[in-house]
Amino acid sequence: MVSKLDESVGRVVAALQTRYMLDNTIIVFMSDNGAPSKDTTSSTFNFYPNWGSNFPLRGAKETLWEGGVRSPTLIWSKQFQSNPRVYNGMIHITDWLPTLYRAAGGFVTRLPSYLDGRDQWNSISLGLPSARNETLVNINENDKNAALIAVYNPGSFYKQTWKIVYGSVRNTEFDGYYRDTRSPSNPAYNISGVMLSLAHRALRTIYPTASSFTVLNLRSAATVNCPPVTNQTLYCYKRPCLFDLERDPCETTDVAQQNVFVAEALYNRLVAFRATLVPQSNKPPEPVLADPRRHNHTWSIWAL
Repeated sequence: MVSKLDESVGRVVAALQTRYMLDNTIIVFMSDNGAPSKDTTSSTFNFYPNWGSNFPLRGAKETLWEGGVRSPTLIWSKQFQSNPRVYNGMIHITDWLPTLYRAAGGFVTRLPSYLDGRDQWNSISLGLPSARNETLVNINENDKNAALIAVYNPGSFYKQTWKIVYGSVRNTEFDGYYRDTRSPSNPAYNISGVMLSLAHRALRTIYPTASSFTVLNLRSAATVNCPPVTNQTLYCYKRPCLFDLERDPCETTDVAQQNVFVAEALYNRLVAFRATLVPQSNKPPEPVLADPRRHNHTWSIWAL
């Protein structure tokens, strides 16, 4: 499936180049959330029929941990091709609307003021600090969990990225680390395949592309590395946990006791957001009515 996905992206990029549209195109390739995971050491963690690895990040799909909400994204335009880089600034999915609107020539001031997204085009294109200093990950009043990420360090020039987490998902079942899926039997990363791909050949017609050496360096720079998890899994359902995401992206160590002022500030922000919360109106799933066999074997709308 992944190879066919690569092939389909290449065909789209090649088609844009053939129709002389590529030099006026911005390509964004991203995932919406972390993968459903599976603990290969346990036979009890098999909630999803299909699964992927968020290693080394903690957690899985549906959770507030980085493995559930931190998603890799690739963005390309001809102005980036001469200076490829990895950008680690804070960006939320709602930022794409004003960012791409601005990139396409729109005036962000004409957008509704109530939008949650921030224009990040200068941040991405010029390598400037993020236009966002906090992200509310979620507040779930039914499951009693919440998380917030904020760039915060009053009185210091160096701003740290903190994350406060409270609660759990499915009684801590998804709160762990679900192993690396890589093994010696897996094929090695094929840099030659990248350089010979349809997408790379199309991009090369616009501007000289990065060398294989640069591609490998960028891949390394984009890789999250964490030391092996040796301590017992830390749970946050009794009291909120605070994590320093820059030093501890895998959320192994609660530093709330050492940073009480920061923990209180982020907790108060959660309280403020909670005060504006619109109650959930979730409806129970309808697996029978949604069954594709009832709709000519296609996934379709089954209720209005």
